[in-house]
Amino acid sequence: PDSIQIYSLEAQALIGENKNDEAVEVLEEGLKVRTDVPEYLLLLGGLYERREEPRKAIEIYRTGLVQNSDQRLSRALSGALVSAGEGKEAIDLLVALIPQLPEDTDLKRDLARAYRQNNQLREAADVLEEVLAELPRDVEANYELAGILSTIGEAERAADTYRVLIDMRSPEARRHRDVFKTNLAFLYEEDGRYDEAIELLREVWLNSGQDVDSSLRLCYAYREAGLFDKALELSQKLLEENPEDSFIVVARGQALAGAGRLAEVDGLLRDRLDDASDPEVLFIGGSQIYMTHGEMEPAQQLIEEGLEQYPDSEKIRFQLGAVFERKKDYGAAERVFKELLQSDPDQADVL
Repeated sequence: PDSIQIYSLEAQALIGENKNDEAVEVLEEGLKVRTDVPEYLLLLGGLYERREEPRKAIEIYRTGLVQNSDQRLSRALSGALVSAGEGKEAIDLLVALIPQLPEDTDLKRDLARAYRQNNQLREAADVLEEVLAELPRDVEANYELAGILSTIGEAERAADTYRVLIDMRSPEARRHRDVFKTNLAFLYEEDGRYDEAIELLREVWLNSGQDVDSSLRLCYAYREAGLFDKALELSQKLLEENPEDSFIVVARGQALAGAGRLAEVDGLLRDRLDDASDPEVLFIGGSQIYMTHGEMEPAQQLIEEGLEQYPDSEKIRFQLGAVFERKKDYGAAERVFKELLQSDPDQADVL
């Protein structure tokens, strides 16, 4: 009973039989014997991470590092911190570890994620570029870099990176090619390059079997490009196939409004309210449609009706505040937003 090695062996036998929860129980019992054996702590921490309990893993690794400055424990702790979203704390650990383990590109990936979690996006991009200097065809690193570049406003470099990903022939890249094309299409839309965006989104749409998500993205692209006939045709087809889908109803309303048929929007929304998959989406989306086209009174009326039916909906209340703000009724908008902050003072959009 006093041999930590026996606990470890029993746990490994249980792991071999896929009895991870029992293995954890055995290892936790063994901690009553010793807490200073790095291999033992790494085994228990790894099991916690498999069970998606990174904070328990963090506690175990920290316990070990208090007694033993083992490099493996530092490596495991940094990874667990990143998994738990604690990038700020992980940065110093990773910066110290990378010179000690220069061949470990996973450390650099973790450092990039840690920087990203700490909103140090430029630093994250620089680290990913170091990874790509060694592994230029690495799918994950390219994808993360493209996302960061688009966030920090380097849209053309992001687009170049997505094009590299689309051209890759590895099985991993092929599996995610539709995601890369969709993200590249979004960048083209932001740049007003609608023809190129639509071409990509149509490829994704056809490849997906014309599923709802890709159909909605294509419908929005048609609308943004001013191709209202195509948006109307596709949204009508979607609505016939999915009459209760609230997002499709809103997409149809947006297409109608864009085509100059705003008067039909109210009837569309009210006809679908009773059977809608998410009526709140109809109230919010309908109000936004009216706001987009400068019809502030219908926008306010619809969202107030929604609030009567769903008085506890923070999303609907937020939209009411947005309507007041657009109407320049700043006092009313301020009151609504302050009410929302009472339940959660850290809501970024409300602040």
